[in-house]
Amino acid sequence: MSSQDKPEEVLRQFKLADRVYILGTFETGVTIDSQQVRALNLIWSLVEAAPENELRKIAMVGGGFAGKLATVGEPQYAPARKRGGQ
Repeated sequence: MSSQDKPEEVLRQFKLADRVYILGTFETGVTIDSQQVRALNLIWSLVEAAPENELRKIAMVGGGFAGKLATVGEPQYAPARKRGGQ
């Protein structure tokens, strides 16, 4: 993944199935920093490119560095207008 990737490309890399994205399970060279970067890239990509109905409910499974950062990062990346005013 590079800084030039489009949100759609990032989502395609993380997509496991319809409305299911997997983060870091098959990655090599796992560091705290790389986990956090992947988490923020996924949230950014969801906000920018995912259909709005996919943003209505988000569940984080796992409590590693990536999951925790994605949980707190999501509200900052997704303003109320993008999250259906919630």
